Amino acid sequence: MVLPHGSYLVNCGSPNPETAAKSKVALLDELKRCEQLGLTKYNFHPGSSCGKQSVEKTISQIAQAINECHQKTEYVIPGEINYYKLSMTC
Repeated sequence: MVLPHGSYLVNCGSPNPETAAKSKVALLDELKRCEQLGLTKYNFHPGSSCGKQSVEKTISQIAQAINECHQKTEYVIPGEINYYKLSMTC
């Protein structure tokens, strides 16, 4: 099995709306690339609050980004999501 690892630049949990939006676009692009390659799993670090918002809000924001990307893809499942980075500062 091939399990690609996403870019470390993606931060779907960013408190900066522009960074969060760009990250969601990048995540979707990577998931679509996985589909083109016939891959069904994807490993990534979803992001960080950068110490500027609550972990709960960050997790909710990340979940929303993942759900939106799922609606725009057919079968790639983000797996092995590494949540430990959520509490780290940028």
